[in-house]
Amino acid sequence: MSLLNTFDINFVGLKNGQHEFTYQLDSSFFELFDYSPVKKGILDVKLLFDKKDTFFTLEFEISGTVELICDRCLDPFDFSFKIVEQQLVKIEEKASEEEEEWIVLSKNDYQLNVAALIYEFSLLSLPLINLHPDKDDNTSGCNPETISILNKLSGNTSTAQTDPRWDALKKINPN
Repeated sequence: MSLLNTFDINFVGLKNGQHEFTYQLDSSFFELFDYSPVKKGILDVKLLFDKKDTFFTLEFEISGTVELICDRCLDPFDFSFKIVEQQLVKIEEKASEEEEEWIVLSKNDYQLNVAALIYEFSLLSLPLINLHPDKDDNTSGCNPETISILNKLSGNTSTAQTDPRWDALKKINPN
């Protein structure tokens, strides 16, 4: 049995009402998805599955820590998060394309795999720019050696010398 199959919910056999599913995920979960920006992590997922006759409500509570790569110094760091997301699923005569707020299943479907939903909700909780969190003294948590090299290369230090070839251009536009 594949790891992906553990996320199948056979809803045909479930009675109407609320059902709870829990998952403890590790790095092997993120390996299921090609080109995942997350390679390492530990997540706890609590899924409250509320079944009605023609629709379901899925409420995901996802918490955990994933390893991200800092966009500034390229060192790894741990990012913790906790989110609550909801997904609606409806059953119709014939499966159609997903609507904005709904997943649409046909009456012939008997199970729903929630792995992709957990993955997407987890990724959407990550920041757009991955930077080390600041230390307690409000200084950057980035690797100081890398920051020093970046400052030297960008000319942000007082010892940086300008390239004389650019001096003529600076005279054209003093701003």
